[in-house]
Amino acid sequence: MALFAVWDVKALKKPVAIATDLPSLNPEANLVFSPDDQFVVTGTAGSKAGILAGGSEEAMAREMAEKGITGGKLVVLNREGLTVAHKVDISDASVVKVLWHPKINQVSNHLERPHFSPALAD
Repeated sequence: MALFAVWDVKALKKPVAIATDLPSLNPEANLVFSPDDQFVVTGTAGSKAGILAGGSEEAMAREMAEKGITGGKLVVLNREGLTVAHKVDISDASVVKVLWHPKINQVSNHLERPHFSPALAD
């Protein structure tokens, strides 16, 4: 399971906040900050992520399936404290790359259509 930590560059002895339970099978997975820096968005792995047989990813995918983690999600975290603000089920595959477009306030990923809220758009 992957984690994400926020650090204060003036105090590097321990992180300010840590988000855990963000399964990732892809080293190229990313996260992005919202245009107003209030949120962090990342994707999680799905248990049917096209894993090669016999690799370490296969064991992790099996462990995820045993824990009931079946599909990749888009996870929105509050920047302060890294608590989960929202989760969106996307696919059985992993959500690897995410993008938050600053001008149209729209989140997209490499698998699905963009996610948009007229109430929150600028």
